[in-house]
Amino acid sequence: NYKAAVNTFSESLKIQKLLLGADNKLVLSTLDNLGFAQTMNGSSEKALTTYQELLSNQEKSYGESQSDCARTMRSIIYLQLLHKDYESALKTLCSLEDIQIETAGDKDTKEIEITRRLMGQVNYEVLKYPTTGCGVFGCSLGDEDEIDLEIWKAKKPNNGSKMSGHRVTCA
Repeated sequence: NYKAAVNTFSESLKIQKLLLGADNKLVLSTLDNLGFAQTMNGSSEKALTTYQELLSNQEKSYGESQSDCARTMRSIIYLQLLHKDYESALKTLCSLEDIQIETAGDKDTKEIEITRRLMGQVNYEVLKYPTTGCGVFGCSLGDEDEIDLEIWKAKKPNNGSKMSGHRVTCA
């Protein structure tokens, strides 16, 4: 039940931020879990905001070129494309590609190839609809131009967000 998970993670996050600070690993883990639960619950706008906060905190905590940042960017890209925000998605894709290149070194990986393919598709959409908003009824892709978002969909976080057995003392 993702609705209950969203409520639980939201409450946990408030407490964790207050006690631990925004860049604590437990807070980052809870943000990741919250974003995933919001995505699965259909709250894509809230999930996008959550993942953007997570990315900002990850960049402050780890630096921009970490694999956790890349994973979060993939979730952001998925949500931006769901909202047909192609310009923002293209910017995020460019940042993701930079991280992937830095991580891969001299070799091109399948991951970079997939990112570049999506960049081409998104760039096509940006050029196809050069204005922001794409008109009154929004942008739509024809069946032959459909971008496959399945591989970009948010993945269940690997880690949990629990503090069982810990005591917090406030003086």
